[in-house]
Amino acid sequence: MLGELTTETVANRNNVTVLGRADGPVMMFAHGYGCDQDMWRRLVPYFAADYRVVLFDHVGAGHSDLEAYDREKYGTLILQCTDDLLAPAAVGSYVHQQLGRSSLVQLTATGHCPHVSAPEATAAAILHYLHPHP
Repeated sequence: MLGELTTETVANRNNVTVLGRADGPVMMFAHGYGCDQDMWRRLVPYFAADYRVVLFDHVGAGHSDLEAYDREKYGTLILQCTDDLLAPAAVGSYVHQQLGRSSLVQLTATGHCPHVSAPEATAAAILHYLHPHP
């Protein structure tokens, strides 16, 4: 059972770090699967002078509260290019099988970044995942 969600409990659960100008516009960095907020360490210094930089770890990653992660609770959309240069289809299938409530979408795209080679298809897949239609 989830306790009351307050700013403090969420900040602790997600290991939130706030840096930079307290009165600056907010810039939030979110990491991907298999990473944590440390992946942004080389970029943050370029923005901290002008922005209020917010870093966090997704539940189940990095220094978040690992006990709060429930693989059946958190859904994940996995987008993979049909002609992926770095991760063959078997990798996408494996990740999909390991993550409860995940959806694997193979996009007709090249490279490893479908948002670059097929931005319209990527946007459509994300929208469909967020707002599925029967």
